[in-house]
Amino acid sequence: MVIPPMSWSNMADALDTVLKSVMNAAGYPILPGVARKRLYRGRGYFNASVIQWESYDSFASPPGRVNALLGGHHPAIRTPQKEPLTNLPGRIRRNLLFMKAAKRVRRGVEAQFDELSGRMRAAGEKDLAVLTDEGLLGFWEDLEKAFRESPDIHFALVGSASSYLMMILLLERYFPGRGDALANALLAGRETTTSAEHGYRLADLARVAADDPDALDFLTNAHSNPDSWSRVLPSASPFRREFSKFLDEFGHRGIYEWDLRNPRWREDPSWLLDVVRTNLLNLRAGRIENLRQRQKDTAEEAWREVASGIPFYLRSYMKKLLAGAGRETVQREMARSTLSRVVGLGRTVALECGRRLVERGLLDEIDDVFFIAWQEAQAVLTGENQSRGLRSLVADRRRRHEELERMTPPDFLEEDMPHRADSGEPASGEAVTGLGVAAGRAEGPARLIHQPAEGHRLLEGDVLVAPGTDPAWTPLFLRASALIMETGGIISHGAIVAREYGIPAVINVPGALRIFPDGTRVLVDGDEGKIYLK
Repeated sequence: MVIPPMSWSNMADALDTVLKSVMNAAGYPILPGVARKRLYRGRGYFNASVIQWESYDSFASPPGRVNALLGGHHPAIRTPQKEPLTNLPGRIRRNLLFMKAAKRVRRGVEAQFDELSGRMRAAGEKDLAVLTDEGLLGFWEDLEKAFRESPDIHFALVGSASSYLMMILLLERYFPGRGDALANALLAGRETTTSAEHGYRLADLARVAADDPDALDFLTNAHSNPDSWSRVLPSASPFRREFSKFLDEFGHRGIYEWDLRNPRWREDPSWLLDVVRTNLLNLRAGRIENLRQRQKDTAEEAWREVASGIPFYLRSYMKKLLAGAGRETVQREMARSTLSRVVGLGRTVALECGRRLVERGLLDEIDDVFFIAWQEAQAVLTGENQSRGLRSLVADRRRRHEELERMTPPDFLEEDMPHRADSGEPASGEAVTGLGVAAGRAEGPARLIHQPAEGHRLLEGDVLVAPGTDPAWTPLFLRASALIMETGGIISHGAIVAREYGIPAVINVPGALRIFPDGTRVLVDGDEGKIYLK
C-alpha cells in the first residue's frame, strides 16, 4: 500500500538495520551507501538484487533459493560460472559465523524479547502530554535506540531459518523433488506462534461470547459502538474479562502495523470484534480440536515416510533439525511482535506531535501529522523551522497519496523500469504454479479478500485468496480450507501460520486476485505448489 511520509521516515532506517543484521553477524563487509529499499509511486520495494548478491557472495547461497525466502516475482541474478578458490575460505568462515550466531540467538533471544517488551510496556505508561517538546523528541530517540540496539531480535526476524533450510536440503537428498513438501508437513502444528495464537484466542472468545448474554447482545446489535465495549459490558461479563486479557497481551498489534498511521488493536478494537462476531456465526463444536487432529495426522504421516526413507543414524539429527525449525519459527514471529511494540509507541509519539501542531494552529487535524516526515516535525518542535506553510504541504501530499492509491503498483522494478508478473488466464483443469509452503490438498470456492476488513466475506471451507498477509489476517486462516497469496516467501507470515494450522498453501502466485474469479472452485496442492481451476 502507499506509505505516508511519517511512516516511511520512521521505517526506512529500521528496515536497513534489520536487513543488515545477518550480514553483520556473519562478518560480511557491507558496502556503504548501497540502497536496500526505496519508494516507487509511494510503495516500498526491496533491492532484491543486492540481497541476492550479498547472500551468494557471503554464503554461496543460490539466488533462486534466496528468492524463495524473500518472495516476490523478480528474476534471479546471474552469478559467475566459475568461482576462484580464494573465495572459499571467506565463505566457510562466514557460514561458521552465521551458524554460531543462529545458535546464540536460538538460545538467548527469548530473554531479550521479555526485556524489550517490559521496557516498552513501562514506556507506554508515560503521559507524553506532560513532556516538553525536547522531552518528546528524547522519548522518540530512546525508541530509535531501543530498536537499533536489538541485533539478535533483528536476526531472529530475518535470519531464523537455518534449521528449516538444512532440513529441506537433507530431505531433498533422500526424497528428490519432495524436500519442501515433507519439511512443511513435518512442521504442521509443531509449535504455537504468537500470530497463530491470535486466531485460537479469537475463536475461544466467540465461544465465551456465545454463553454470555450481555456480550451476545452487544455483538449482535447492529448499533453497538465497538469503542464502548468496556463501558457497556458489566464488570462481571466473562467476555469482557477475556477480551481485556486479549488486549493486554496483543493490543500492541494492528492491521499492517509497521505503518504508523494505522491504529493498534488497543486503540481501535472494532476489527477484532468483527472477527468475534463472524466467528459466532461460524461456531461449530470441535472445530479447533479437528484442526489440531489434522495437524497431528499430517505431521505423523510425514514422519513415518521420512523415517522409513532416511538412514537410521540420521533420524535423531532430523528430529533435532525439526525441533530447531519449530523454535526458529516461534522466535521469528515473536521478534516481529516485540519490535511492533516499539513501532506502536512511535505512533503514540507521532499522535502527540500532531496534537501539539494542531494546538499551535499549524495543522487542521491530528491525522495530518502522518503526511509530514519525522525530520520535518522535529524541525518544528525544535524551532528550527516555523513551517507556516505546513497546511499547504499536507494538503498537497494528501492529494498525491490518493492519486498513488488509485494506481496499480508494478510487481518489481528492473533498471528502474516497472514490470508486472502474471500467471496468465488458466483454463479449467490447468495448473497455476507458485511456492508450495504448507502441505496437503484442499478444494473450495476461491474467496478474494483484498484486506482484513473484508474478512467477514470468508466462509468456512472457502479458499482464502489474498495479496499477502500479516498477523491481522491470522484469524481468517481458521475458516479457510486453503490459502493462496500473490506474494510471500517460504518464511513469510502467511507461510508460517498456514504450516502451523495445517492448511494447504500456495503463495507467490502473480495476479492471483485477478486470474481466480471470486467464487470459482479451485484445488490447492500445497505439496506440488500448484492451483487448479475446477
